[in-house]
Amino acid sequence: MKLKHYFLNISKIIFFASLLYLTLAFPLIFTIYSPIWYNFNYENQEITKSISLEQRDNATDNLISFFAYNNELNSFWNEKEKIHMGEVRSIYLFLEILSIISLLLLFFTFDRSLVVNYSKINIVIISSFLILIPFFSFLFNSIFHSILFDNTFWIITPEDISYYLFPNSFFKNSFLLIIIVSIIENIAIFIFSKKYIK
Repeated sequence: MKLKHYFLNISKIIFFASLLYLTLAFPLIFTIYSPIWYNFNYENQEITKSISLEQRDNATDNLISFFAYNNELNSFWNEKEKIHMGEVRSIYLFLEILSIISLLLLFFTFDRSLVVNYSKINIVIISSFLILIPFFSFLFNSIFHSILFDNTFWIITPEDISYYLFPNSFFKNSFLLIIIVSIIENIAIFIFSKKYIK
């Protein structure tokens, strides 16, 4: 009985973690691969206007294809950026594989009696990320990058096209979008589960 109880608890934890991760992963994938999102940010970034429309669109399309393993980075990107974007692509690949694993785990551990409560907990957890917004630039530049990368290739200068395409506001907006969409996803799951899953 104790062993059965143990595995039941593990199953609940896996189900909760998978649900939480997937509701964050879906909007993250959108920010990586959607030209719509890049263009939306470009329209609201003054710095983007410092380069030509052709440079912007060419570099963006090339980067999205690079992240999808369809090509290598072209001459718009310097060697430092190519190394860094290669590291970023590896991280994205890991997160995407984790998404597939989470989807499978969610399927095998699904418990309809837990969906309502877990979606509520997710809403609280994800909403709490909003308190990080005022400190985003510091956390992103001083903490996040130092944890994920063991080099300084992520530091951008006006000599890099990344400088014009991806100021901190781009990542701050992406972070905010992921939070908002994740909250909406969990609210939808909560409403649907409460109404249709008994």
